[in-house]
Amino acid sequence: MTLLYLASNPGAAKTFREMRGRWDELRMGMLVAFPYLQGMRNLIAKHEIRPRCWMLDSGAYSAWCSGKEIDMEALTEESKSPFWDEAVALDAIGDPQRSLENALRMKENGSPAFPVHHIGESLELLDEYARHFRKVGLSCRFGEPVPDSMRYLEGCFSRHWPMRYHSFGWVSRRMLLTFPFETADTATWTRAPSAWGTWTMSFRGRLPIQGHRDLRPEVDAYQRLQDEVAWRWRRELDGANDQVSGKADEQAAGGK
Repeated sequence: MTLLYLASNPGAAKTFREMRGRWDELRMGMLVAFPYLQGMRNLIAKHEIRPRCWMLDSGAYSAWCSGKEIDMEALTEESKSPFWDEAVALDAIGDPQRSLENALRMKENGSPAFPVHHIGESLELLDEYARHFRKVGLSCRFGEPVPDSMRYLEGCFSRHWPMRYHSFGWVSRRMLLTFPFETADTATWTRAPSAWGTWTMSFRGRLPIQGHRDLRPEVDAYQRLQDEVAWRWRRELDGANDQVSGKADEQAAGGK
């Protein structure tokens, strides 16, 4: 079934305070970027954050925007912790070969992290990921028109379905009902309402009070979207998981 992750960081402390006592109701996961890990650990303990599952993101996009470096060895070790249900390999935005090398190196060192393929990168790179990994993250929406992003996703799915895919940062209803993503994440669930007063999923997109921090209506709306998408793709994803698992078993046994 499709699962949505709420991407977060220590700047969402007020949001977590508002959600205190409701985490048992949350049927979605939470994504934490590696650069924010220490601050998030404090919030997790303080506000008893208990989402359905956890994903560790490498933080490559944040590092790319800020010019900071990610310690890949530290990321690799953290990704192996049983705390995380899923993890993302360290991609090098703008350097596809280095992204591939990073993902393979992390795998060789025991990390379960899956790699990331970006719009504009060759589909031959996606072929390489498909050879070595059971899941790949797809990243687009860097300012290109929506039709371009949809064509990119169509190319990825048509080339390697039933590969398991994760959508980075894009969770539009139209897109998720078009492509059977296993998982997806959103950062706008907290950022857009708090910073700009834009409610992507609730209140018809806007409230008159910018900075309103009780995001329970927005979270509930994302959960309804998740339920709708999960129902839409339930048969396809169940069948895809069986096929991918069978293929992985063959490869492990030395099959072709």
